Amino acid sequence: MLIDQTKETAIANLSTLHTTRLGFLEKHLESQSVGPFLMGEDCSYADIFLFTCVRTVEKTPGFGMLRTVVGESPFADFPITAKIAASVGDMDSVKASVGNRFSECPI
Repeated sequence: MLIDQTKETAIANLSTLHTTRLGFLEKHLESQSVGPFLMGEDCSYADIFLFTCVRTVEKTPGFGMLRTVVGESPFADFPITAKIAASVGDMDSVKASVGNRFSECPI
């Protein structure tokens, strides 16, 4: 049961989930030959959602424990996912609205 886990076990399990789920996503994205966004040439809500998830894991203090296990670049082994998130993050409208919010987020 999750309630019986130590903090270290819970973080290790989260690391395993991170790696397994992203491995699955990467294989799927590779098979679909997507780019620069999930649905092709145009940024969609799904891309914004992916960007938000990626930046949350990369930047927020609350995911610091996971980063100590998987590394400071938790998406380094998942280049398609990282590239899509970077494409969204490079958009002027996203830069203007996001700023430093992820690193300043309290979680």
